[in-house]
This record gives sequence, structure tokens and C-alpha cells, in this order.
Amino acid sequence: MYVYSMAKKDLSGLDLKGAIDFYRRNSAELLKRLPGDANNTDIQYDLDKPDCMAVTPSQINALINLFPRQARERFYVDAIRGYPTVYFRRDYAPGREVTFDATEAISETAIVPSFIPDHPDGHIGIFRIPESVIPEEIIRRIIHSQGLVHELVHSLAKRAKSQGTEQIQLPSSRIVNTKDYLLGLREILEEHAPISAYSSAFRLPNGKLDDNEGRLFQSIDENLAEIVTAHLLGFSFCDDDSRGLNPFADRKGLVKLAQDYLSARKV
Repeated sequence: MYVYSMAKKDLSGLDLKGAIDFYRRNSAELLKRLPGDANNTDIQYDLDKPDCMAVTPSQINALINLFPRQARERFYVDAIRGYPTVYFRRDYAPGREVTFDATEAISETAIVPSFIPDHPDGHIGIFRIPESVIPEEIIRRIIHSQGLVHELVHSLAKRAKSQGTEQIQLPSSRIVNTKDYLLGLREILEEHAPISAYSSAFRLPNGKLDDNEGRLFQSIDENLAEIVTAHLLGFSFCDDDSRGLNPFADRKGLVKLAQDYLSARKV
């Protein structure tokens, strides 16, 4: 989630209330889909303020290991840092997207779970989830697990976004410019409804990707991150529980898209 550059007029996709209800209704099933603890707790990245996180070091390792080796070699990450709670503002506007003050938030559940900065810094941020809002440890773990995987997917595109010269080799052996490849996904993404409520925040009312004011790359990256996260974890919150628990039931083309992107090698 590129928190500081999102552009959404309808803010409903930024409030976690519906997702929290979905996680509560299906917590037993979703727990089965999360990876178990990894055997080791030595994370290859700096871990700062883990007390802000609802995932343990061994759980973080297990989530990282969901990615194939080729993807892990492409990560642009050097640290995972915990932060105090941040909310999306109810007067959301460019430059005024988030706040630390709950009274300025869309609602108490409009929590920002995680982020990856636009600038070249290679860290991922995980924001504390207030126990007063979500007392269940398992729900907080699900949210932070999903958030971390989402940001790790974003890190795969970070060089392409900042430099534009990176190349990857697809499983077909074709070598492509990463940014051009991602921009070329527009058509297949627009053939399908958003995979999640959150990714709908980057669509226009007609269902097309938001390409206003140069936002196309970000819209593609957010939609792709949600698709890959759903592929790796096996669930994605949307308005229909059955679809949320089986997000690719009628979207087999998106599974191949996720697999190809994860299996691409750094050139």
C-alpha cells in the first residue's frame, strides 16, 4: 500500500470494517490458510519495534517463504519496522491522507495496516492495530499477515517505479522491462472485477483502472499486489464471502499472471 499517494474519492475501500467482519466470520478457516511458524526466527532484514506487530519473527519468516526463491531475490527490502497506529483521514485529500489522531479518521476501523514508502528507502512499515478496536489476536495476525505479503509484492515493483530500467526474465524466457511489463497488464486486469474491496479503491466508477493524473502505474501495482496476495494466502476480502474464500474460482487467468510474476528472474 503506497499510503501517501493514493487517490480515492469513495473512501469505503479504505475502511477495514467489512474485512474485519469477514475475518471474524471465517477466522477458523483463515487460520488454516496462514502458514505455520517457520523453524527459525532469524529474519534476513532488520526488525524494528516488533511489539507493534501482530506477527512474530517466525511467522514473518513463514510469510516471506511463501514467495518462490526467484521473487525473494527480487525483493527491495532491508528492514521491517513497527509504527504506532495510523488511520485514513475522513477529509482525505492529496497530502492529507493519513493521521495519528483517531478523531480525524474515517472511522476507528479505517486503520492503515502496512505501507511501503515511495522513496528509495527499502523498508516496510507495519502499524499497530489497537486491541481496543480489534481485541482478537488472530484477527490482528490475519490483517498484518495480509499487509506484509501485500507490501512484499509491492517491493518487487519498486525498482521499476523509481528507476524504470530494471529487466526481468519471465518463465517463458522472454526478457522484458519490468515497468513496461506491468503497464502492459492493464488489459487483463480490466477484464476482471477487482479481487478485493481494497483494490476497488484504484478503479474508476466504470471499472477501469484509475489513470487520472499519472496514477496508472500505481493502480496496476495495487491491483496486482492484491491478486498475488490472494494467490499466496488463499483468500481476499470482498463483498461475497464465498468469493473471498475462493477468489480465483472464475479467474484462472489471474492465477497464471500471479505465478508468472512471482517466478520471473532478475536479469
